[in-house]
Amino acid sequence: MALYEQLMQANDETRTCRQLFVLAVDIDATLIQRSTESNNHVDNIFYRTADIQSDNCRREVVGEFLRNHGAEKFSFVFVNSITMWIHLNHGDDGLRNFLHYISSIAEYVLIEPQDWKCYRAAVRRMKKLGCQPFQHFTTLEWREGVDQLIVKYLQSSACGLKFVKCLGQTELWSRSLYLFSSL
Repeated sequence: MALYEQLMQANDETRTCRQLFVLAVDIDATLIQRSTESNNHVDNIFYRTADIQSDNCRREVVGEFLRNHGAEKFSFVFVNSITMWIHLNHGDDGLRNFLHYISSIAEYVLIEPQDWKCYRAAVRRMKKLGCQPFQHFTTLEWREGVDQLIVKYLQSSACGLKFVKCLGQTELWSRSLYLFSSL
């Protein structure tokens, strides 16, 4: 909501866009419920619980949203702190598939990949809680420097994005934010 409000405030000053619509997708139903309940812009911000790795989500949630708004692609796709979870739960191929997918549906991608120390911390946390280990963790080929491997892959012929710039690091986690363009 804060991003939407910032963009609309900037738009009020510049009058560059007529409408702005936001689709937020997360697999965590509790987060989506909280966001939906506090949504002050129900005609413009849409929250959906879905697994972005599923064909159903890609077709029915993302595809339908784009069709309903007369768009082939999103202007921006923001990928915040999820690359590790996709990687741990879907392996190297799942992560590459996700990166390829977001590249195909966005004019710009802003991504915040987690580094390898985050993976190790997640594995320790799951072990400490007595949870099942991540089934793909031991078979991952993208390990040390995984954040930079993601940056390289987005620029490869598989994704075809152009690196625009690193926008700095997040305050809380000190993770780099990378901006890419398909234009």
